[in-house]
Amino acid sequence: MKIVLIEDDIYLNTLICDVLVTQGYEVDAFADGAKALKAIEQQYDLYIVDLSLPNVGGLEISKKIKEFSGSSPIIVISAEDSIDTILKAYDLGCQDYIKKPFHVKELLAKISVILKNQSSSQIKLSPNCVYDVKAKTLMLNGLVVPLTQKETMMLHLLAINMGMTVTNEEAEKFIWGEHMGNGYVRQLISKLRKKVGCATILNHSGNGYRLENND
Repeated sequence: MKIVLIEDDIYLNTLICDVLVTQGYEVDAFADGAKALKAIEQQYDLYIVDLSLPNVGGLEISKKIKEFSGSSPIIVISAEDSIDTILKAYDLGCQDYIKKPFHVKELLAKISVILKNQSSSQIKLSPNCVYDVKAKTLMLNGLVVPLTQKETMMLHLLAINMGMTVTNEEAEKFIWGEHMGNGYVRQLISKLRKKVGCATILNHSGNGYRLENND
């Protein structure tokens, strides 16, 4: 698997690169946005992009990645937690958004899940129910299940982390861009469960939620 890492923090760049290489990934690493632009004209399996980069920003790079590489997944890593910025990143094709600081093991887990699902944009939730990551659409028996924007964002976050716990804090940052209190996530999950009966959304020790399929 070939991965591009674009991160201007040299320490973090080196750390992530070294860990990825030890896991068997082939990595091309860049610290400058302008230099990275030339590299992304090649085809890679995954792109890891920081937003705050010198010369060319991460959002512009994400846009270019989609122009050159189509469906290749993008993981954004950033200290930026503005909801507008997060939504913009997803609009440009970001598959996952990891808030700095983070543990490299979290990044490895996200990469593993994304690459596992890369062969198909559809994540099977049950024999007759799938979630389309690219279209951000839930399908039951071939029909679209209507979801609100926040319900879709919650399901998307759970689906791309299938089998892994999404913490309340991660959900809050992803959906609202700030800490909202556990009640908001709980209410959203309650509404989502009524519409997503084809899959199981499990509580995890009061700290978050995990999506499991019903094969």
